[in-house]
Amino acid sequence: MESQKNKILSYNDYITLEQDSETKHELINGQLYAKTGGTINHDRIKSNVIYELRKQTEGTDCYIATGDANLKIDISENGYYPDSMLVCGINEHEYYVTRPLIVIEVLSKSTQHRDLIEKANDYLKIPGLLYYLVFDFQARQCIVYTKNNKPAYETERVNLHFNETDILINISDIYSGVDFN
Repeated sequence: MESQKNKILSYNDYITLEQDSETKHELINGQLYAKTGGTINHDRIKSNVIYELRKQTEGTDCYIATGDANLKIDISENGYYPDSMLVCGINEHEYYVTRPLIVIEVLSKSTQHRDLIEKANDYLKIPGLLYYLVFDFQARQCIVYTKNNKPAYETERVNLHFNETDILINISDIYSGVDFN
């Protein structure tokens, strides 16, 4: 992700620019960072996560926001495009989400530090967020962040519970079709 070193932008200026931009950017501490493309494995992992979440939340008031939905962090005024989010209830904004229950990122070489440190710190400040899930791009594992616990490294399954809904994500299903060679 490449920084656009310009003036410090507010979130409102940023989201207005994003609506007309051909390139997606993330806003971090008032600076724009252009989003870069991912690998086929990254896309497979992301697609498999979206499929599993959608399948297991069918019939609820939840939907899966993809990497095209912007996430506004109210406390920091940062804006991100997570790989996916689980959003339940009514979203009050047309161009961004503020209260997902689950945020999902798939690591890549270029975003690994930002996803594990900066985004984890920012995402865990979201009111109502229950889980931040980070799927590794080099191994079959998911790092599960919650607000009050240390990250848990899961290699078999991830159990999530919210609003009387249980979700079981088998790690083998998420990495189906992924070639680590």
